[in-house]
Amino acid sequence: MPESDRGDALRRADARGRLLGRCRGQALRQGYGISLHFSTAIEQRLLNDATGDLLDAVFCAVQAAAFERSRHRQATIFSQADVLEGWIVDPTY
Repeated sequence: MPESDRGDALRRADARGRLLGRCRGQALRQGYGISLHFSTAIEQRLLNDATGDLLDAVFCAVQAAAFERSRHRQATIFSQADVLEGWIVDPTY
């Protein structure tokens, strides 16, 4: 792996670590009313997934759970949303 790619991989891994840390913090609980707890094995899988897909799935689950808990049951998807993508409405908007 070239040096620049290694640096990019390290920066992405660091970003995943910071995002995961925020998932365990007060901000998530205050913003969404959701608390997350991960086993060590799951946390390692989230950190080591270079695609970020597993962490993305966590974010989608948080948004879906928060939306379900919210009183704002009516939601719309923006007209410019890509119709080939899946969308979860964030209840904080």
